[in-house]
Amino acid sequence: MTKTKSYFSSPSDSITNPYLSKWSDSFENAKEKVKEKDIATTLEKKKYDPVIFPENPNDFNPVGMTKHSYNQGRIIKWGYTDKIAIFEWNEDEKYGNHYHCMLPEWNSKHSESGKAKEVVHYYAGQIMPEPWASWYKGY
Repeated sequence: MTKTKSYFSSPSDSITNPYLSKWSDSFENAKEKVKEKDIATTLEKKKYDPVIFPENPNDFNPVGMTKHSYNQGRIIKWGYTDKIAIFEWNEDEKYGNHYHCMLPEWNSKHSESGKAKEVVHYYAGQIMPEPWASWYKGY
């Protein structure tokens, strides 16, 4: 009897439940077929693929959201509706061109409180934080 089988089944278990023995055998066979190379390949695929804010806001394309342009293109907002923005890009001389990420309950304000001191600016090349990265990808 193999080590895994001893944890999951006994001869009496196999008589009582014939599926248990079958499962234990197939588990052992599958385990033997797995190579370390296969495990490494799977781990590589599961690495987080970050969303990076692009330099050009026209390259910013959140899945399932519509784009709305204001102030002759100096402000661009993306959201599921035109009333509530999730993302915003500003062409700004004072702070430089930047993005904002907003939660729906903020009602298109740049922070939960709406206070300027709590506003976060994201610049081209920065990684988008969660939950916005998942929303950007349409998850």
